[in-house]
Amino acid sequence: MEGNDGLFFKMRVLYISFNERTQKEVYTPHTMLINAENPGDAYVLLKQKLGALNDYKITDINQSPIVRILAYEDSEKIEK
Repeated sequence: MEGNDGLFFKMRVLYISFNERTQKEVYTPHTMLINAENPGDAYVLLKQKLGALNDYKITDINQSPIVRILAYEDSEKIEK
């Protein structure tokens, strides 16, 4: 995560694979949470994170009601 500044956007990505047996494309949905200032920045960040992967479609970008995410700290580590 880049930080807790800005807004959180819930983004839906469809990964595309090809089923050779049926000769059809198969779409596998995946939801990602991106922290950005606006939907355009969220789109650019997601494209950067996915890198050279070409077989996907970004289908939805929606503002999430999440305001902040707190980091998890293991209580055993804190005690040591």
